[in-house]
Amino acid sequence: MGRQRTINDAEFWRAPRIADRTHEDKATLLYLLTSPYSNIIGVYAIVPRIAAAEMGWTADQLLAIVKRLESFGLVDYDSSSNFVWIRTWWDHNSAKMAVASTLREKTYLQIAAVPNSWRTEFLADFLMRLPTGEKTSTATKDDLRSIVARDMASRGYTVPIAYLQTTDSPAANTTNNANSNSYHYDENPAPLEYPMLEKSVQEQVSKIVSRLPLGMRQDVLDEIAAKMRAGTLRSPIRLAQHFADNPHVFVISEGIAVRNARTQRLAVQEELENQALKRDDELADIDAQLRSMSEEQFEKTYGRLPANIRQQVRDRWSKLRGGTST
Repeated sequence: MGRQRTINDAEFWRAPRIADRTHEDKATLLYLLTSPYSNIIGVYAIVPRIAAAEMGWTADQLLAIVKRLESFGLVDYDSSSNFVWIRTWWDHNSAKMAVASTLREKTYLQIAAVPNSWRTEFLADFLMRLPTGEKTSTATKDDLRSIVARDMASRGYTVPIAYLQTTDSPAANTTNNANSNSYHYDENPAPLEYPMLEKSVQEQVSKIVSRLPLGMRQDVLDEIAAKMRAGTLRSPIRLAQHFADNPHVFVISEGIAVRNARTQRLAVQEELENQALKRDDELADIDAQLRSMSEEQFEKTYGRLPANIRQQVRDRWSKLRGGTST
């Protein structure tokens, strides 16, 4: 007997970020939510050729639509492993049920299979959706969020404290549990990138955002930027204030595209810087070789180069040797 997948009809058909998508987008998202490949947590590997055939398409057609869904922040796709992350999974499935006693270990095994580049963000989203339990004067009953966070930390995963609520907080940036695991903020976070705001508005938003946990600040700014671009936001200050007052309800959605664009831009910048450093290292190695070369060695190594290039290298060689060329 096949598994049954329940779809929240309002969240699927009437959710603003889905309602305006094409028929192909909706069909593909619906397929991913109900796919025979799917698992408990909504992060799983597909075989594009087979998945496409089940949709009546080619693999290229399917992957093109998956990429489009990714640009809208509805899914993520890792082409190296063919894993998909259905970002709307918990709109239709219960995170609490995923860690029920009968499913917890299976869920943990599936979390272990999540691509490393996604796991910390996945855990942040997943933990936030778990109940924190009923607080009493001495403890928090059925605090699934803390229980799962401890279990994840014991497996060596990074657990973002920004999405974790506990009863004891001995330090501003560290929470210890019974297993002596710690959850840390980044002590040296990257400078925040703000959307295009008037100076006075940005100053107010900056003050409000500073009240948020470090791990949430850029995500909130990205969410504000995305809503501004879409023309659906009247007051950045009011939205920032809402998240600062209610950090536990925040989930980045529209801002994922902004974050992805920034990540790609920083990756390109880092690659260019690495290439520049590599060139500098290569030139330093060449200079070291030139500095120790005799005339005979120089001619043997560079004698067959075109005359103009050989002369440039010779000038460099002469300069490194203090203007002599013995």
